[in-house]
Amino acid sequence: MSSQRDDHPTGESTVDSRKRAPAALRRAAAATAASAVVATSGFLGGGVAAAADPVVIGTCTEDVTSTEYGQPIVVSPRALDSRVKDAAGLTFPLDFERIDRIHQQFLRTAPINIGEVTTEEQHFSGSALADALANRIAGLPAVEDRGDTMNFHVGNLAVTCLGGVNVPGQAKPEPTEPSTTPEKPSTTPPAESPDPGSSGDEQRNPDTPGSGSGGDPTTEPTDDQPRRQAGGPDSNYSPGSAEQVAPSEYAYVPGSLPPWSDSRFGETAGGQPATGDLRTGDGHNQQDRVREAGSAQALPTGSGERVALPVLLAAVSLAGVTAALIRTWVLRRA
Repeated sequence: MSSQRDDHPTGESTVDSRKRAPAALRRAAAATAASAVVATSGFLGGGVAAAADPVVIGTCTEDVTSTEYGQPIVVSPRALDSRVKDAAGLTFPLDFERIDRIHQQFLRTAPINIGEVTTEEQHFSGSALADALANRIAGLPAVEDRGDTMNFHVGNLAVTCLGGVNVPGQAKPEPTEPSTTPEKPSTTPPAESPDPGSSGDEQRNPDTPGSGSGGDPTTEPTDDQPRRQAGGPDSNYSPGSAEQVAPSEYAYVPGSLPPWSDSRFGETAGGQPATGDLRTGDGHNQQDRVREAGSAQALPTGSGERVALPVLLAAVSLAGVTAALIRTWVLRRA
């Protein structure tokens, strides 16, 4: 009996250990899956944070700010929060439970993208925001088939959003231009390739007597004769490359220049300059003017010293009038 009692607990412990093994495996698998989910969410969160934050319109009466060009603009359901609730009250009067459900479902919807930041300021009125959220309002489960009525009331109530929302513009970044600086060519001269017909000994020491075709060792190679003529004392020109030789002066050789080289600008080749002719003409014109002034003649005068008859009559009349005035004045004084 004692042996049977001892065996029974041993069997129960074995069964319990077998039951606990799958549970431990399941817990380990669950922990691994949770770690993977956390790591994935961390990567996704980092990617979202790296992207540009959108401009969120959370009200229909206050302006918002932007930070950069091309920033997305989204409208939040809270921009028309009270208007949607009032529209639900007009669509479903006295159904307070439905009104509350419509309000809560609308607030849980995601924001809607309505554009992006440009270089100019953008204005969004209350009606424009209502049109942007119309599909979300009509698609709420609690609205059912009354979506058109809801949007009608929301559009009318959105008119009360006085002033609307203004989104300021931002400067557009200039594109980076590629560098247009040309690369400097290499100034290192290319290595000269050896003559394929010559041997290695000839290239290393071309002046060694006896190399080549086996000629007289006392005879110098023929390749040195041009060098001796170019740089030796018997040469007729100085050693150096052809680029260093100064060009000959042909300006003093008769017939070396074309006939029009001595002509001035605007003159015919071989013709005489017109400067002397102009000066001579001016001199002739001056002499003609002096000659004309010297040969001037006075115009003939009239009869000479006689006084004209009208002048004489005027003088006599003036004297008579003056005498009469003096006489009258004297008589009045007397």
